[in-house]
Amino acid sequence: TTLFRSVFMLIVASFFAQGLLGPIKLLARASQKIASGDLSARVAIPTNDEISDLGHAFNEMAKSLQKTMVSLDVLEKEQKRFSDVAESSGEWIWEIDSHGRYIYVSDMVEKVLGYKKEDVIGHYFFDFFTPQDRERFKDEIFSALRKKEPLKGFINHHVHKYGKEIVLETTALAIEDENGAVVGYRGVNRDITEMRKAQEAIRKINEDLKSAQEQLFHSEKLAAIGQLAAGVAHEINNPLGFIGTNLEVFKQHVQVFVNMQKIVESLLDDFNEKNQASLHSKIEILKEFIDSHNVFYILKDVQDILNESKEGVDRIKKIVADLRTFSRSGADEIDFVNIEEVMESVLNVLYNELKYKAEIEKNYGFVPLIRADKERVGQVFLNLILNAAQAIEDKGVIRIRTFQQDLFACVEISDTGEGISKENIHKVFEPFFTTKPVGKGTGLGLSICYEIIHKLGGDIKVESFVGHGTTFTVLFPIPPRTKDKSET
Repeated sequence: TTLFRSVFMLIVASFFAQGLLGPIKLLARASQKIASGDLSARVAIPTNDEISDLGHAFNEMAKSLQKTMVSLDVLEKEQKRFSDVAESSGEWIWEIDSHGRYIYVSDMVEKVLGYKKEDVIGHYFFDFFTPQDRERFKDEIFSALRKKEPLKGFINHHVHKYGKEIVLETTALAIEDENGAVVGYRGVNRDITEMRKAQEAIRKINEDLKSAQEQLFHSEKLAAIGQLAAGVAHEINNPLGFIGTNLEVFKQHVQVFVNMQKIVESLLDDFNEKNQASLHSKIEILKEFIDSHNVFYILKDVQDILNESKEGVDRIKKIVADLRTFSRSGADEIDFVNIEEVMESVLNVLYNELKYKAEIEKNYGFVPLIRADKERVGQVFLNLILNAAQAIEDKGVIRIRTFQQDLFACVEISDTGEGISKENIHKVFEPFFTTKPVGKGTGLGLSICYEIIHKLGGDIKVESFVGHGTTFTVLFPIPPRTKDKSET
C-alpha cells in the first residue's frame, strides 16, 4: 500500500510538472525573443488558472514595452531631425536656462562667434555681448523672460572670439514647465553683419544718387533759364535803361529847385529885414525864374518820373523774384501751391522769349490748391512752355488751360508748332532724347518733368500731330479737403 501510494504520487507529480513546465518554457522563450529585440513576441497559455493570468500579464507588458520603444524611436528620430535642421540651417540655435546660461548651442556658434560649443555652454548669454549692449539689454531680456514675452527681430551686437563686432538678429520664445513656470528661452540668432554692411552701402548709394539727381534737376533748370538769359537780361535792362534816363532828368530838375531855393532864401532874408524895395525886386526875379524854367511842368514831370521809375523797379523786382523761384536748389519744400500763380511767374520770366514767337491765350479754371514743391512745379511749366515756344517756327499761339478732372488739378499746354512724329512721340520722356539741333537742348527736360510729376503721384500725357501742334496735359493729385483758391 505504501509503495502504491508513492508510485501514484510520482505519477501525479509528473503530470503536474509537465503542465507547469510547459507554460514556463513558453514564457522563457518569449522573454528571450524580447531580450533580443523582437518586441512582437507573445505567449499563448490555454489554461484558465494562475499560469494563464501570468501569461496574459506578460503579453500586456510586452505590448506596453513595444509602444514605449516605438515612442522612443520616434523621439530619437525627431531629435535627429531637429539636430539636422539646427546644424544645416545656417543659423545659431540655442537654449538658455532661467538664469540666462546656455544649456544648448548648435555647431553654427563656432562659425558665428568663433567659439566651440563646449566653450559657450554654461556661460551667460550676455557674456558675449558688446559692453554697450550688455548694459542696455541684460535687464530688458530678463524682464521679457519673466513676462513670457517673445523676442522678435531683436537686434544686438556680439564680440567675436577674435575681437570683431558681430550684428545678430534674435528671435526667441520662453520655455515653460508643466506648471507654466518659465524655465528658460529657446531661440535663433541670425548673423546680419554683412547684410547691415550692404544696407549701409545701399543707403550711401541712394544718398549719392539723390544728390546726383538733385544736381541734374538743378543743372537742367539752369540750362533752361540759361537759354532765356538774353531775354531776361533785356527785360531787366529795359526798365534799368529808363530808370537811368529818368535819374539824369531828375538830377537836372533837382538842380532847378536848388537854384530856386537860393532865390527863395534871399527873399526870406529881405522879408525878415523888412527891406521892401529888395523884397519886391526878388519876387519879380522868382516869378521870372519860375516862368523861364517851367517849374510847374517840372513838378508834374518829377511825379511822372517817380511813378515810372517805381514801375521799372517793381518790374525788375518781380523778374528777380520769379527767377529765384526757379533757381533755388536743395530739398523739396512741400506746401500748398496755387498752380495758376506759378504759371504766371513762369510766363513773366519767359515774357521776352514768348512775345516775338507766340500769342498767349489763358483760360484758368481756378483749380484747387495742390501739395507740392513750388519750385518743382515751376520747373515743369518752364520746360513745357519753353518747348512749346521753340516748336513754333515763326509766329503762333500757345494756349494754357487749367481745369479739374476727378481728383486731379489739370494744366493743359497746347502749341501750334510743327508737332512730333508718331515714331518719336513715345520717346519724348526718355532721358537724353531730343529732336532739337545740337546745342539747343539736353534731352533731359521732359524726362525730369515726368519724374517730378510721378513723384507727386500725378501723370503727364502728350498728344501731337505733325503740322498741327502738340498738347501736354499735366495732372496733379488734389489732396483731401484742399481749400479752394477763393478761400485763401
